[in-house]
Amino acid sequence: MTSTASANALCVAAQILALWAGKKLILLPQTLGPFKSRWARAMGKYIMKRAVVIYSRDHAGIKQVENWLGLEARSGRLKFCYDVDSSWIPYHRPESTLSDFL
Repeated sequence: MTSTASANALCVAAQILALWAGKKLILLPQTLGPFKSRWARAMGKYIMKRAVVIYSRDHAGIKQVENWLGLEARSGRLKFCYDVDSSWIPYHRPESTLSDFL
């Protein structure tokens, strides 16, 4: 198992444990899919059907989840939201010289 697969498996396990413990699960802005394997699709559906709110940072993910969850996706639980990390662009101030101020 690769390190990415291990990290994904731990994330899925934590989400399922939270649901089993009766906690409300909110999926913060992330890319939803693609879910290539049968296991990934099954776990994705299981978690998303039980999440209180699902935020996606891209419209393709929203469409995929809408197809999976059908009418459940239209209940207001599926929302678009920019991911702060990926939408933040640092501003670089141009270098100023003394002549710029004189």
